[in-house]
Amino acid sequence: MRDKLPNGRPSPSLTTTLVGFTDPAIIGLKRLEWPEPAQSELVFAPVADHCAQLTARELVAVSKSVASRRAEFSTGRLCAHLACERLGVPVADLVADEQRRPQWPQALAGAISHTDELAAALVAPSAVYAGVGIDIEGLGRVSADLVPRLLTREERTIDGLDPAIVFSAKEAVYKAINPLAGAFIGFQEVQGRFDLAAKTFSMRYTGEHEASERLESGRGYWREWRGWVISVFVIDS
Repeated sequence: MRDKLPNGRPSPSLTTTLVGFTDPAIIGLKRLEWPEPAQSELVFAPVADHCAQLTARELVAVSKSVASRRAEFSTGRLCAHLACERLGVPVADLVADEQRRPQWPQALAGAISHTDELAAALVAPSAVYAGVGIDIEGLGRVSADLVPRLLTREERTIDGLDPAIVFSAKEAVYKAINPLAGAFIGFQEVQGRFDLAAKTFSMRYTGEHEASERLESGRGYWREWRGWVISVFVIDS
């Protein structure tokens, strides 16, 4: 049986929630405008140790990890649990499968991202979106030696495009398509089209896995905030 979303009219837009921040300037993160996904929840939190709030099954995943990994993982799960609750589908355990993908309730599509400072979870109704992805990266932090591995030749010719934006966009795309197609996608197998003025992007798949071609129907958005790029990608149901 599929989990049901709560009765009543859902919000037509994405709702952003901030948890645990003390800097008043952080309100700017909440004011970022996202065209999609609609009827969805985006939760941000500063990375800290929230292992006490993990379930026993979730804690197993990081029981032998270093402190920094435990903090990143637990903050991501904190955001994810809150986003699910706000959509009316609380989750007892948000554990990963053998490919380390969070197992969301059937009624939801979701994704988690974190840096060493900031974590976020994006959750949307699966009746509307088959897949969603989110990624956070530091602007200017993709080293020159990594650029040829992460960006295609065409992407490297786009003037004014920080390589971190391309990297973040591709990570968001992968998080959205992988649960649907189930195949690994290399960075050179997706070619991005970026609108620098609108801060939108789409992707063309150049690999050989037919199911992964579905990513071409998706839509992407990015926003820049205080040295970070935050990318979101959605694929319709």
